[in-house]
Amino acid sequence: MHGGPLADQRVRMALNIGFDRKAVFNAIFGQDVPYLNGPLSSYQIGGDAAKPYSYEPERAKKLLAEAGYADGFSTEVAFSPGRFTDDSDLLPSLVSYWKKIGVNVTLKPLELQQWLDAAAKKAYPGMLSYSKLSGSVSDPQSAFDRHVNCDSIYSSHCNKELTALVNSATGIIDEKKLTEVFSKAQQIAHDDAGAVYLYDLPFIMAWKKGLTWKGEYGTDVNASWLLLADSNAKK
Repeated sequence: MHGGPLADQRVRMALNIGFDRKAVFNAIFGQDVPYLNGPLSSYQIGGDAAKPYSYEPERAKKLLAEAGYADGFSTEVAFSPGRFTDDSDLLPSLVSYWKKIGVNVTLKPLELQQWLDAAAKKAYPGMLSYSKLSGSVSDPQSAFDRHVNCDSIYSSHCNKELTALVNSATGIIDEKKLTEVFSKAQQIAHDDAGAVYLYDLPFIMAWKKGLTWKGEYGTDVNASWLLLADSNAKK
């Protein structure tokens, strides 16, 4: 929305295919983790519509050259240290890979409030590290509303076609129609590469009889997250 290298879809796609997800994630987590191939996780309606980004460094260099950045460019990633799992390992790994394709990225640590202020202005001159964590994690529309849609709280990227499609799902309750809408939305978002989509981190919780605990959304654990738990979970 504000110009610069990241306004070009070819540059954004280069960033997505310019690092080896399998190598990076396995090194950090010691195992395979589900990839995000767009805003939607694989367990959400439409989440399996897009295939994972492949690792294609030579194609990434070609895309950068086509966009006018054959000699590369510099940008930065703002993040709030320690807020997300293993960000201290993940982000330097991405920076290292991107340097190989000609994109020099500086990591800029910010306190959480500074990060929120920067994101809310929708004019940050680089990238922002974030999680799509939401209280309504099973709702596919929630995956777009905070960080992806043109009118999102934090998104400084705007794809009007995508936003109109996602907003058209409001009020639809037919699962078949919802699947069609969000499958198409996932593919559009994947191809538009409005973000560097990473992984879906498993959320593990334990509980015991008599436990009283209030979550960040003001509800107790039994009334919120456990409704979304694996069907095989046992008390």
